[in-house]
Amino acid sequence: MQCSANGLQQYEGPDSGLLLAQALQKRTANSGDKFAVYLRLSMLDAKNRQNYHVDTAKYAVSVLCAELGGELYVFDNSDMILLLPDAEAAAVEVMTKRLRDLFSGLITLLPGNILESLCRWYDLTIQGDQFEDVCRPLTNSRDAVNARAAPPPASIKNAEPINPELLSRLERGLATIDVSSFLRRQPICKILPGLDTHPKHLASEIYVRVNDLRDTILPGVDLLENRWLFRHLTAGLDQRVLAAILENIQANLRTPISLNMNIKSVMSPEFTQLVRLLSPSQREKITIEIHCVDLIADPGAFRFFHAYLSNIGFELALDGTDLYSFPEFARHDVGFNNVKVGWNEALENDLALGDLQLFDRAVRQLGADKVILCHCGTPEALQFGHRVGVQYFQGRHIDEILSPESRRTN
Repeated sequence: MQCSANGLQQYEGPDSGLLLAQALQKRTANSGDKFAVYLRLSMLDAKNRQNYHVDTAKYAVSVLCAELGGELYVFDNSDMILLLPDAEAAAVEVMTKRLRDLFSGLITLLPGNILESLCRWYDLTIQGDQFEDVCRPLTNSRDAVNARAAPPPASIKNAEPINPELLSRLERGLATIDVSSFLRRQPICKILPGLDTHPKHLASEIYVRVNDLRDTILPGVDLLENRWLFRHLTAGLDQRVLAAILENIQANLRTPISLNMNIKSVMSPEFTQLVRLLSPSQREKITIEIHCVDLIADPGAFRFFHAYLSNIGFELALDGTDLYSFPEFARHDVGFNNVKVGWNEALENDLALGDLQLFDRAVRQLGADKVILCHCGTPEALQFGHRVGVQYFQGRHIDEILSPESRRTN
């Protein structure tokens, strides 16, 4: 599959090795500084190589490459190769360090590996042969060879891949559509052990129901299949959500709300207009959620973002942590009012006793009143949260407790 966003071309699937080999052959014939970054996620322990971690890494690359452009190759073993034809060496070195820092302290490497090997950069003008040797297991893989010899299966032939034309149509649709009918409000509740049927509604996250939006703009295309691409589009979505909220501020702020936004959205005219229309007491009812990857990808912009929003009275939440990464973010508390942890049954099943104890200590260290366990789709999520001291929950199971007869799915 090929797609593009932020000037970065992405290749993913069984022919990634063949495409990478062809790209390297073309580059050897050209002059000028050429760089490559190898993110070797196959070095990670299996529990730290879930889809969430791979998607996070792809999104981090898209954020860091917003100004650089380039080509990203994603392989079945979770490794990623990034080719940067026009970047400066200093920028590539900074990017490599930030990608490495994304996993530092949050991951477990397979025995015999070191963190420095997880992400390395190469100057292809002087290290081209070395880089090709490093990549040979990927470019000569069985999947790459099969891609050369065999036609794609019928299901792939008939599928409409995400391409620049579809991306352009999607962005035009997001810029013009009235998203108010696609907005959902999902409650965040305080639920104490033994009181599962008596949630205390504290706030609501306002967000766009993506599947409904997809069916209107691009029927038959799974917008969430490529989360890296979808996150590229969130700036446009954020602005449409803000515009909808501005149309009826009083109704939308009857109870506290939470908005998931990126740094670019906070700097938009729509957000500036929202700030001007809100009184100080109304701002206190709004929590702005920032994804943890945005924090890591651009620490300088995040510090400005944090200071700006705090000074004008907004609450702040860190979104995007999981059962493994949360303890590390809790240890480096940078001043969020809340930290959201995504519950995942598969990840919970992989947690050892030591992991559970670490999570429990992190909740107590940060404060139980600051932790929100989200994506709670089953009663087991609630049970896990209570086991580790969490009191605040969000997800479909909480929706069902509040409105057992409701047929609308958040």
